[in-house]
Amino acid sequence: MNMKLHRQLLTAVLLIGWSSWSVYEGPRQEKSLLPPALNQASSLTEILSWLDANAFPNARVGVKITGTSGASKSFGLQRKPVPGGERIFSEGFHLKSVDGCQVTLSNDKVNIIDSANPSRGAFHRFISQENGMRELAPQLALVFLPLSKMSDKRGKGPYLQTDDQAKAKLLGSWRTSFEKGGFFTQPIFDVELTAAEEPHAKEVGSFDYVTFAFDNKQLAEQFNAALRRAITMCSGK
Repeated sequence: MNMKLHRQLLTAVLLIGWSSWSVYEGPRQEKSLLPPALNQASSLTEILSWLDANAFPNARVGVKITGTSGASKSFGLQRKPVPGGERIFSEGFHLKSVDGCQVTLSNDKVNIIDSANPSRGAFHRFISQENGMRELAPQLALVFLPLSKMSDKRGKGPYLQTDDQAKAKLLGSWRTSFEKGGFFTQPIFDVELTAAEEPHAKEVGSFDYVTFAFDNKQLAEQFNAALRRAITMCSGK
């Protein structure tokens, strides 16, 4: 091989190598949706403080349970029928207390703004029926979030639940949902309602899912990322 041909081949190899390196961008990094005030090193206290200041008060909080018919189980054992249903509460929640990874949210002037299966299930006495009447008016709502029992992967969101302006004004446009993790068979999300008529008149319901809805996509994304990060920390991952 003469010197000229050798130099031409060497130049071609270098050009190919440089071209390949120039277009290689390395492993694609997942874009963090955490709010600018938080990062992966933020503590649980910092995350919950951000959520309390920026997200919980703006969320419509929903809870849902999947009903069962009461059909016979294996070996002929009868199971008690459980009425399903969903309750969505007005915005205004704030962080009431934190006990380790047990978070309690409170809304002192709550309303049930939407409900599925209103005549059955938890809190039906607080929901207006077809005649426009209800037995009790909701006043105080407590929502219990056991972060250590929640899944950081399951659930859905954020997603656009409605683009109807009237519905969005009431229920929020962007929604995210959370479920229990592991092998928990019982509902883990408890809600306590206090009646306006009598402070001692309370009702507690347990639910399989909890949802949070917001007016804009960015806040929904930041909330979803922050709360799931808190769940991950509490699950020891």
